[in-house]
Amino acid sequence: MNIIEKGLAKKAQQDHVFPGERISLAPDILLLSGNSILSIIEEFYELNHRKVLHPSATFILQNRLDERDEINTFSEKYGVVLLEPEEEHHLHLVSLSEKVITGVEGKIGAFGAFSAIPIKVSPAAMAKCLGEGTIELTIPETIYIELNGELNGSQKVERLCDYLKDYFHDSLIGYGVILGGEALNRFDIEEKRRLTTFLYELGGAIGVISPSGPLGQVESVVKIKTYQISRKYTV
Repeated sequence: MNIIEKGLAKKAQQDHVFPGERISLAPDILLLSGNSILSIIEEFYELNHRKVLHPSATFILQNRLDERDEINTFSEKYGVVLLEPEEEHHLHLVSLSEKVITGVEGKIGAFGAFSAIPIKVSPAAMAKCLGEGTIELTIPETIYIELNGELNGSQKVERLCDYLKDYFHDSLIGYGVILGGEALNRFDIEEKRRLTTFLYELGGAIGVISPSGPLGQVESVVKIKTYQISRKYTV
């Protein structure tokens, strides 16, 4: 098993998991954000849940002033942690290594830069998880992308993202993706957050950074020499 599968197996309380296997697990952190917050709350009420099962591990990152009343009411009633946009960094101050973080937006992918395992779910699945504490998912096949060499010039991350988009097209859809390689040592944490978020924009199911490599078997390996990326990707 690779680093993604080991993390998922641990949370599912199983010794092993395999690509294609359907599992149920309890996420360590639930993050409600974006335009789906109200629909999640509405779905939660429709499911007639009496409480949020793990309120201290549930965070609402609100960003729309006109929704404060309903969101505040939900937060106060069920003990859910309410964060302002500028407070998101508080989630990064705890050890996130191998923790499973569930969200409804692609931005959840940013947590893969901290060796967490981010899983994007539907608003309906999130509402169910709030009341029942678990989500269901299918273990994806995994591809390991090794980045080596120095990417010269400005706006390195956006250039690399453009290259990855042209290289993979739609072939990452549904995959677990592990980013590794010594080139990552030249990126700061915000650049790494952008990279892992971009994996979800390419259709990846789970995206993580693992400087030590996949730490187990993967279905595919792609090695990219970043210094050979064409100048056409210069912004």
